[in-house]
Formats: sequence, C-alpha cells, structure tokens
Amino acid sequence: MAVLDQDVEAIVRTHLRDGKVAAWYEDVAQAFDEIGRMDLAIEWAWRANEFDCGQQNQKAGNYWCRLLAEHRPQELLPARLTMFRRWPSSSTAAALHLDAGQAWQEHADEVSFLLSSRPRDAVLFVLLTLEDAQTAWRTAHEPGLTDGDVWDELIKAYAKLDPLAVLSVHRRLVQGELVAAGAEHYRRAARRLATMRKLAAGTNKEAYVDEFIRDPRAAHKRRPRLEAMARPCAARCPTGCSRTRSRLPASPSRAVRPASGALRSNVKNAEPVSACGRCFGAECQQPVVWSPRDVDERLGPMRPGSIDRPATLHPVLTVQECYSRAGATSVTHLIVGHEEHGVTRLARELSTTPSLRSAPVIRVPDGIGTDLVGLVARASVHVHVTDRLFGHTAAQTASTLIALGRSTSMSVTLHDLPQPSDGPDRHRQRASAYADILAVSRGVALSSHHESTLLDAVLKLTDRRSLRAVPRAVIPLPIESPRRYVSPAEVGGTHRDLAVFGFLYPRKGHAQALRALSELPADVGLIALGRPSPGHGHLVEELQRQSHRRNRRFTVTGYIPDDRLQEVLARVAVPVAPHQHLSASGSINSWLTAGRRPLVPRSRYVEELDARCPDVLTIYDDLAAAARHALDHPESTTLRPGVPLGPSLDDVGALYAKALASWHH
Repeated sequence: MAVLDQDVEAIVRTHLRDGKVAAWYEDVAQAFDEIGRMDLAIEWAWRANEFDCGQQNQKAGNYWCRLLAEHRPQELLPARLTMFRRWPSSSTAAALHLDAGQAWQEHADEVSFLLSSRPRDAVLFVLLTLEDAQTAWRTAHEPGLTDGDVWDELIKAYAKLDPLAVLSVHRRLVQGELVAAGAEHYRRAARRLATMRKLAAGTNKEAYVDEFIRDPRAAHKRRPRLEAMARPCAARCPTGCSRTRSRLPASPSRAVRPASGALRSNVKNAEPVSACGRCFGAECQQPVVWSPRDVDERLGPMRPGSIDRPATLHPVLTVQECYSRAGATSVTHLIVGHEEHGVTRLARELSTTPSLRSAPVIRVPDGIGTDLVGLVARASVHVHVTDRLFGHTAAQTASTLIALGRSTSMSVTLHDLPQPSDGPDRHRQRASAYADILAVSRGVALSSHHESTLLDAVLKLTDRRSLRAVPRAVIPLPIESPRRYVSPAEVGGTHRDLAVFGFLYPRKGHAQALRALSELPADVGLIALGRPSPGHGHLVEELQRQSHRRNRRFTVTGYIPDDRLQEVLARVAVPVAPHQHLSASGSINSWLTAGRRPLVPRSRYVEELDARCPDVLTIYDDLAAAARHALDHPESTTLRPGVPLGPSLDDVGALYAKALASWHH
C-alpha cells in the first residue's frame, strides 16, 4: 500500500523495518524504483552497498551500478571502481573493464596489483575478460594457482598456443584426481590421460606420457576399476606383448631373457628398451634395464601425490644394481606447499642434491585437508614443517602430523619456531602443537642453534622436557656463493629506496622500515619485493596509508620470477631484512647469494650467522642511522669478492643424508 500510495515516509518505514540488514535497504531502493523516484532509489542502493562488507552489500552494489548505468551513466565508472576496491575479484574487475572503455588503461595497473594476491581471480580475469591466454599462463605460474577448475580452463586455451607446455599441468591434475578412490575420479583421470596422449602424439614427449601413464597404473594396481579405465590410454608395447596387468618382474631371470630362452649372464651391457610398462619386457623376449622409478615400485607403492624424479639426474641402473638398491633402507621426502613458500622451496632444492636425489619424493601442493597417511602408506618419511603448511591453526597442523607420525617412521625439520613475540595465546598454542609433533618424530632437524634454544623453551613452556631425548641435529640453511659480485656503481640507479624482500606479513619489518624513513632524506622510499602472504592482503592497504601520512613513496612489486630475482636484488639501493624475531632466515641468505650485504637488526640468530660468515651483514641497533650510512656509502651494501659463505646446498644435503640415515636405520 505504501508503494501504491507513493508515500516516501511509509515506504521507508515498511521496507526498512529495523534497518539491521543490508537487504532491507535494497528493498527500500527497489520500492522507490517502482514508483519512479530514481534519485531516492540510487541513494538507498548506495546506502545498502555501504552498510557493511558482506554478500548482501555486494549484491546491493551491483543493483546500484545498474541504476547508475541507466540513469546517471557519468557516475558509473567511479561506482565500479568503488565496487572493485571493496571486493576485488575477477567479476568486479570484468565489470570495471567493460564500463571503463577507453579509460581502462588508467586503471589496469591498480586492477593487476589488487588481484595479485588472489591467484584464482587474477587468472580468470586475464583469461576470460582480457582473453590473453599467454599472460594468464604466466600469471598462473607466478602467484601459484592451486584451483583445479581454473587450471582446467587455462590449459584448454593455452594448448592452442603450446600443446606440450600443458602436459605437466595435466599430469598434476591426474595426480590430484587419484588422491581419492572412486569411479568419477577415475573417469576424469582417464579422460585427461587420453588428452595427454593426443597432445603428445608425434612429438618428443610421447615417452614422457607413456611413462606417466604406466606409473599410476602400477602404483594403484589394487584399483581394478582404475586399471580398466586407464587401459585404453596405455601405449602399445613395440614388441607386441599382450599383457595388461601392471607389475614388475618377480626376479631378474624373468626380467632378462633373450630370444633363445637361455638366461643371459652378463646384464651390465644390456640396453634399455621401450617396453609396454605392463610386462616390463618379461614376455617381450627383450633384455630390460629398470630405471629408479621402476625400483621405487619394488620398494613400495608411491600412492597418490606427485612422485618427482628428474630424469636427467638419474642414470639407468642394471638389474643387479636395482635389486641391490631394493634391499636398502630409503627415506621418502614428503614435500608440502606451493613452490613460492620458502620452506617448500628449501625441501625441494635439498631433494635434488647428490646425497638425497636417489630418495623417493612425494609432492603435495596443498597439505591442508590432504590424507597424508594414505599418500605415504608405510614408507619412512622426512617432512619440513611450519604450521601454516598443514592447517589453518596450529592444532590442525599437529593433528595431521600426529596421525602421520603414528602410522609410519617420521622425522621432521621444524621451521618458524614459536616465540613470545607470537603473543601469549598464540605462543602457547603453537608451542603445544610443536611439542606434540616432536613427540611422534624419530628425529628433528633445526636450522640454527637459536632455533634449538627456542625448542628447549617450547618444551619448558609445555612441561615436556622429556622430549629433549628426541635425536636432534642443527643443520644451517644453505647459502650459495654469488654467481657474480655486484659493483657499487650498479646499486640504486635512479631510486634511493630501502628494499625488503619476501612475503608481506605482520612482524616482517615493513612497518619499522616505514618509520625509519621519517629520519631519512625526502627522496627515500620503501620497496616491498614480493607479494602479501595468504590472508594478509589487507596489510598492503595499511602500509600504503602509513606511507601517505609520511608523504613517502611505497611500492609493492608482487611476485618476482626466479629468472629475474638475482638482477632485482642486485640493483636496489639499500637491502634491509628488518624482521625483529627471526628463528632462521631464507631472505637474508637470498640477499647474500645475490652479492648484497643486507642491513639486519641485532638478534641472537643474526649474531650466530655473523659468527659463521663474518663481514657479510651490517648489524644495526638504529635502522635510520644504518640506512643513512648505506645511502652515503653504497659500497657497504655489496659483498667483497671471495668473502666466505656457506654451507652450500650440496653440503646441507649431505648433512641431512647423514642425519636421516641415523634416525631411520
């Protein structure tokens, strides 16, 4: 009746009710729309949008934009900008792109920056709205896209540009499907395997695809439905064998049988052949030499997960060598997390060192919610642990790793040890979680003596001093010598900025660096080399507000690809690692490997590193004073040629191999 009477006050009274929900503000706007009072409809739609930041508000914001498009088109673009800034996503970015028209380039950089911390939205926007598959492909690899449905859309488009490049993504998606059993998972995996064979046909990747198709069938030989669905995807054996069951030969005599049927006595010179992956040459009357991947199947099935075996690192073994190795104890490296994460990257790099490269590797991009016990089966494992890789909370991480430790022989490297700087409640929660993980571990590695001291404090806080008996090894983080040393003339260029490298998160030290700018010349700004860590995208806006208040330049670069990282680190004016509560630091080591001498605050870990590698750090008590000296003397920010650094990555790998052998013997 209020609408029929066109009574403004009655419409507000009846539709707004108590005004506690954004949807009721939108109801008021729609009522005014019905009676043609567009000025009031637009005003109330705007109020609904500004009421809060939930889904109802975003829905009301879209309605507000529709009203503006129809009745006040000159106000539409600012409204779209407001919507995107409040809810940065592929859909709000697409709407902004559509309505910006010729003015799009003015906003492109801001859109790219705000979406950089949202890999899914960044890729979907570039792929579906900008229709640029090549840029979408690069974007997907830079921030670390993990959404399978988005990868699926992307590889369909990118396969038209580079069919072979998408094979590795297909492989990863197949492995993801096989984490869980079920007919639907098998059907999707089989369809994808067929697509891989079609893409690789007639190219040098055919053998790569053949080998991969063989692997899941051999690893999951107790899943007959998977075997039946994958069989049509398998390569035909060039020797014409008719076997269809994936297995290894039961003995060397069955594996190596010449055409005459007599047992071949000298197998060391046997040449590998392209067997079908089902009979492994046992019925093909051909001599066969197993690769390390074949041997791993003798050592035990590597269940779902990515079994990474760089072929270039593994020579083909003779049959006797394979059987010799099959009798030895082997520790599987369970590597969890995205490649950008420092802990994940360290674990992956260590697995490629000469001392560890022969060990099996299970790769899990997302450790939250993944059945690690099912992946590992009964293999002895070593895991690099920081709580955010395995759970949303410290308790969830502990629960996951306790289950793993109780099911198999597990050792761990603990990173980011709990400290009082975490805050009283979080410190106690993390300490309890780390103590629980240690309790089910065969041994623990730490990256510094400072971390060993922190672990003792954790055991004291949780009253679990008996866990000090768990075997412990302090193995420093690797520091590689620079490929080239930086000349002071190369430093800074046209900008005199402080630079902090790594993910942006609270307590990283960006806020302290901004405060120090107040005491430095007016042309000095701050560069954050990296992107926000997951869940901390708001930190960028907060730091921008602080920099505006100080009238200082603040730049966030986003993710820097590996092939450009050394160049970027070498050219900034003042390298700073201002984190006050380090337990060990990969970012400091990155500066050193790039030939820079970073400014670091005095701490127990920094003093330990300085004792091991003298004259490679500038230790400060006052950041502003240290930065002022570095600006005036750029040579103080570069390493002297020949300065001793270490241990190297290979040295660290050797230390791990020795520790793992003693813990898992």
